[in-house]
Amino acid sequence: SRIPTKKELLEFKPSFVEIAIEANVPIIPMYTNGSYKNKKRAKVMIGEEVDLTKLYDDKKTKKENIEYLTNYVRNIIIDLGERLYATEQKQEKNSTNM
Repeated sequence: SRIPTKKELLEFKPSFVEIAIEANVPIIPMYTNGSYKNKKRAKVMIGEEVDLTKLYDDKKTKKENIEYLTNYVRNIIIDLGERLYATEQKQEKNSTNM
């Protein structure tokens, strides 16, 4: 595996969805800014837990459900990343105005 560049997301593997559904446990989406590369404190945005079993549609195939749920969580993580980036930009702006 490799470390993504800033604001880049690597491919999401569907195995986390399969494991969560099989174990009947929620997913807690998280996003980090990856500052650990620069020996700075990493900032993390943590989302609300997602119970994938409640979103599972018995009318769809297992493959369709896993694809849908993987993208569902991916979109949440993208949103967390955008929120973290906006927060960082606001903090940088505030620190330069002081």
